[in-house]
Amino acid sequence: MNKILYIFLLLGELVFAQNPNDFEKIVFEYNHEHEYGTNKGIFSKEQFFELTKSNTGNFIFEKNIQTIKTFNGKIVKTKTKKIKNQLNVDKENIIGLFSELNINKDNFTLEYIKPKINKPKVSLIKKLIKEKSFILNFEKKIISKEQKRKIINEILEFNELKEFIEFEKPKANALYGMVDGVENLKISFIIKNDTTIYKAETFHKCGQPINLIENNTYNHKIINLDVNAKIEYILPKKSLIRNEFNLNNITEKYIRWYIDKNF
Repeated sequence: MNKILYIFLLLGELVFAQNPNDFEKIVFEYNHEHEYGTNKGIFSKEQFFELTKSNTGNFIFEKNIQTIKTFNGKIVKTKTKKIKNQLNVDKENIIGLFSELNINKDNFTLEYIKPKINKPKVSLIKKLIKEKSFILNFEKKIISKEQKRKIINEILEFNELKEFIEFEKPKANALYGMVDGVENLKISFIIKNDTTIYKAETFHKCGQPINLIENNTYNHKIINLDVNAKIEYILPKKSLIRNEFNLNNITEKYIRWYIDKNF
């Protein structure tokens, strides 16, 4: 058994009917549905992964389905496909994920995040500045070329990143949600008829915080970015679910925050 999980069990800080070594299935489910109305384009994305234990004790992908629905103003089109994935997942990664899903860590910090995110792309910064400029034009405000160059250079240096992370850090007692649709992300660990369910909140674009669901109620909420790292080991690179836990999503939020703050 994973050493970290074993220690927590001994301390009595985690009480589960399930033994992680006995997991038979792990299911990842994702749904993102927009309020499409008369809007065109993608309005619904779904993904489903089911991993089952093999004779070796490791896990294989039994199901891997992605469904995308688009609306062209008249009819809804549905496209379903399989996602290419690795052949199997070592059981230690599954046990490690379960362990991390039950440990609160104060790692939503500059020290943890900065080494794990990519340097912002100049093209993205310019695009978001252009969007902001369009809004400011209605207020008869102009962003000069000098201001744009200054902002771009500061963002490339991750200026005030620590302040942004402190501002963005999820609060364990807060509720988050979307205003233009519904987004659900669920992870289930299954042994026979016993299922432990975790639901991630996606407001911060990194799958955090995460809630343990028991008897259809939220039991406790954890914030732990090591969960994100474990999911990267388990899920296919191009999966929607893995993308939701990608810490590089934080970069775009940082750029938007910095532009808004300085204009």
